[in-house]
Amino acid sequence: MPRKRIQQSPLIQSATKEILKKRGKLGKQIKLKQPRHLERQYLKGILQFHKKARDLVRTMFISQLANFQSRALDSLNLDGYGEDISRTMEQVKIRFWTEVTEPDIERLATNAGRQIEAFNATQVNRAFQSVIGIPVDAMFPDADEVIGAFVKENVSYIKKNLEQYFSEIQEVATRNFRAGRRAADWQGELVKRFKISEKRAALIARDQTNKFNGELNKTRQMALGVRTYTWRTSEDDAVRPSHEDLNGKQFAWTGEPSPPEGHPGQPINCRCTADPDIESVLPPRDRPK
Repeated sequence: MPRKRIQQSPLIQSATKEILKKRGKLGKQIKLKQPRHLERQYLKGILQFHKKARDLVRTMFISQLANFQSRALDSLNLDGYGEDISRTMEQVKIRFWTEVTEPDIERLATNAGRQIEAFNATQVNRAFQSVIGIPVDAMFPDADEVIGAFVKENVSYIKKNLEQYFSEIQEVATRNFRAGRRAADWQGELVKRFKISEKRAALIARDQTNKFNGELNKTRQMALGVRTYTWRTSEDDAVRPSHEDLNGKQFAWTGEPSPPEGHPGQPINCRCTADPDIESVLPPRDRPK
């Protein structure tokens, strides 16, 4: 966002002056909520693609392990099993990307991006209304461009994870047959590969949801003239110690003091939020004592 937008908001200044004149104090500010339900919803959609990939691997690849094994044990066809594995996995991928297209993934990411944007708009607006009593969402910058960037990045992450799953299945089969192991002894490794891909999908959903929410929070607060914020953790057992130390402390969106690892949502897997210091919009002489 252009630096020139980081300035005091005349509308907010006017509203707060009126409140101070009539009531002598601002309203009690509510804390911003975290989009955990949207993270879960996004993950559910991503996992639908992964389950499709797993089902095709089962029906088209794992069902052929006995044939691969026969080729691997045939001394006259030492390399034949490798070609079979490679060819079969390529058929799996072709079938998968026919049934799951890039536009399908784009639709999922677009829907997630729009829901996160709407959630954040509501949260920031409610926080300001709780203090100054007027809505401020009309002052938010247009979000189409940042939603588009979110979609592009997330489509790339989801596709990469799916392709990695296919590659790992192929690598596990090739490595074990080359070592002379029978399929029955190592099929459990294929199940583990799917669980690992699920964990990566969960990281994508969690990290990207909170990063985007944090990015929108920063952009909107700065557009409204907010200079500083209070770091808030999710206050559960999963909070990393370094972020627990930041809880309740005040930081600046630009300049000092700045958090050591980036603003809330920026560090990987960060679920923290930034509660706006709405009073920072006021000139020092107009701030409540």
